[in-house]
Amino acid sequence: MQLQRRKNRFRKVILWLSLGVGLYFGMCYKLADGLIHMPRSKPDKPAEFATWQPVEGVNAWVTPSVAEGKRETVFVLCHGLGGDRGYYANTGLELQKRGYQVVILPMTGQDDNPSETVGFGPAESELIRKTVRALKAKQTILVGCSLGGAAVWLASDEPGVSAVVSDSAFTRLDDACNAWLKKDLPGGNIVLRPVIWFGTGKVGVKPSEVNPVEVARKWPSSQPALVIHGEKDRLFSVANADELAKASGANLWIVPDAGHAQPVDDPTYVDCLEKLALKTKS
Repeated sequence: MQLQRRKNRFRKVILWLSLGVGLYFGMCYKLADGLIHMPRSKPDKPAEFATWQPVEGVNAWVTPSVAEGKRETVFVLCHGLGGDRGYYANTGLELQKRGYQVVILPMTGQDDNPSETVGFGPAESELIRKTVRALKAKQTILVGCSLGGAAVWLASDEPGVSAVVSDSAFTRLDDACNAWLKKDLPGGNIVLRPVIWFGTGKVGVKPSEVNPVEVARKWPSSQPALVIHGEKDRLFSVANADELAKASGANLWIVPDAGHAQPVDDPTYVDCLEKLALKTKS
C-alpha cells in the first residue's frame, strides 16, 4: 500500500512538472511569435512625398523626383523594430528642403511591408541591397536606426553605397538578443532564452552569424561614415557604438541625455547627415 502511494505521488510530481515545462515553453513560443509578428502601424504619407516600389509590393515614401527616375544624392532611411516610415518622416522632409532626395522604407515584416515576419537583420539588409540596386543613384547614403542601423551595416558592402549612418545599432545579434531579454528582467537572457530560439528559428536566422560589426570592418577608410548613439541608451550600450566606429573608421557622435532611438530628435541630427552628404561629393 505504501509503495503504491509513493508511485502515485511520483506520478503526480511528474505530471505537474510536465505541465509546468509545457506551459513555460508554450509561453516562450507565444512571446516569440509576437516578436516576429510585430504589431503594425501604418502612418499617413505626408503630401510632400510620392510612393515608389524599389521591390514589388514595398511602398517606400520618396522624394517625387526619385519616383520620376531622377536620382542624385539619395538618403535611404531605415527604421528599427517596432517602427514605421513615420519615424523618419520629419528627417526626410527636412532633407528634401535642403535639396536632397530620400527613400523611406517600410522595413521587413513591419508597417505595410508585405513580408509576414521580421528578419532580425539579414532580410532587412537584403531589402536595402535591392533598393540600392533599383535606385542607381549618383550617391546613395544609408541611414538606419536600431535594427535598421544594424541592417545598413550588413548591407554596406553593396556596390553603389557611398556612405553609412547607423543610429542606436548593435554589433552582434546574439548580444542584442541578450540585452533585449534582460532589459526589464534580470536574468531574462537565461530564463527566456527559448524566445530567441523559437523566434530566430522560425525566420531561419542563427544569431551567432548576424554580426554587423564584421561587415563594418570592411568599410573603405576613404568613404564617410557616422555612428550615432544615445548616451542613455538602456537597450544597447554605448559600447556598441564605440566598437562599430572603431571597426569601420566612422566618426562617432554620442548624443547627450538621449535614450534608445532618440538621437533623431536632436536639432542637429539633419545637419550631421548633410555634412556626411557633402563629403560624398568632395
